[in-house]
Amino acid sequence: MLYIVDRDTEKILAKWDAWYAHAFEEATEFIVKENLDIHDIEDAVDVLLIRYPQIKGISIVSSGNVYNGKLTLAPAKIFDYDIVGEFTKKYRRTIVLCNDANASAVGYYANHRDCGNLLLYYHPLGNTVGGAGVIVNGDLLTGKEDNVGQCVNYMKLLNFSEDRFELARTPE
Repeated sequence: MLYIVDRDTEKILAKWDAWYAHAFEEATEFIVKENLDIHDIEDAVDVLLIRYPQIKGISIVSSGNVYNGKLTLAPAKIFDYDIVGEFTKKYRRTIVLCNDANASAVGYYANHRDCGNLLLYYHPLGNTVGGAGVIVNGDLLTGKEDNVGQCVNYMKLLNFSEDRFELARTPE
């Protein structure tokens, strides 16, 4: 899922959903595709920069592995793509890339600093696996190659009643 959000007003300008099809009333645009690729993200950024040229920075939050500004998102067939480097060159703006579980943990922690240490498990609807954002003593733990909260490797070890990809598409 791709969200375009105005940082000042926190208004959702657009949502692009590649994984499941249902409408979002608050979005001004909604596009459903079976597969999302890097060009779709570029297209969305291009359109938003034309409409809102005052945008100074772009933050991309994605599931999958995020390491050294590179994104690996196997379901979208994106492997070790230097999204920060490429987007910085193309758009000449600050680009920030963050894993969705880590972004959720940092966001929660920013509003609940009294919770101390935090492990937040984030499991997006329609995905077969989630991930964990871990904050200890106020610091986000990332681990070797930013894999500290990646749960996908454990999913391969578990025995499910049915195919895990099919189970992820059920309402239960």
